[in-house]
Amino acid sequence: MELIRRVEISDLGAITDLERLFFLDYWKGNQVQDQIDNEKSINLCIENDSVIVGYVFAKSYLDFVEILRIGVSKDFREIGMASILMRRTELISLDMKIEKILLEVREGNVAAINLYKKMDYKIDGTRKGYYKKYKEDAILMSKNLG
Repeated sequence: MELIRRVEISDLGAITDLERLFFLDYWKGNQVQDQIDNEKSINLCIENDSVIVGYVFAKSYLDFVEILRIGVSKDFREIGMASILMRRTELISLDMKIEKILLEVREGNVAAINLYKKMDYKIDGTRKGYYKKYKEDAILMSKNLG
């Protein structure tokens, strides 16, 4: 059974471990803690049988929310968990009276790009050479919620 909830400081170790699995440019423990502690953040995780299998980190600004990190464990991909995390982030954004979400994604992450397109995110441009460890450009995407 899946449970979506806000990330708590007690999740620091589990999230940090997942970061290392998901990203070459993973966040270290202090970066994850700073995100959890940030009042302007939206930090959600999804559990399966009390084990965190995915999370999303986002930050709210004056008139938009930026998705900073999102990841789902390999065994739980392609069953809608990332979509659930994104939709919940969108709902929280709307509750905060924010109607735009921005994100960037590696050009080689085709599965994520397809997910975002399916969720009505539009491509706004690219940042050349942004992902240095991957040697890839960033695709900039956004969605108007209103």
